[in-house]
Amino acid sequence: MLTLSRREGETLVLLTQGLEPIRIKLSRITGHNQARISIEAPGSVSIYREELLPRDSGDSGSADFSDGIDLIDLAQESTER
Repeated sequence: MLTLSRREGETLVLLTQGLEPIRIKLSRITGHNQARISIEAPGSVSIYREELLPRDSGDSGSADFSDGIDLIDLAQESTER
């Protein structure tokens, strides 16, 4: 695991073969031990909060990524708030 420090407004960029860059920005830090992050990624990338990560019914404990979150829907929901 790589651990990095970021200040509010700073961005990390993940480069992957065959995909557009994935950008993760620390948008805001609140005084309530919370951070708001913004993620910009290709539509083919599924993004989950770990506590909501779908699990296979098998014993392996591996995640099932077949029904990922649509980033366009996420962006629309974000702008509606």
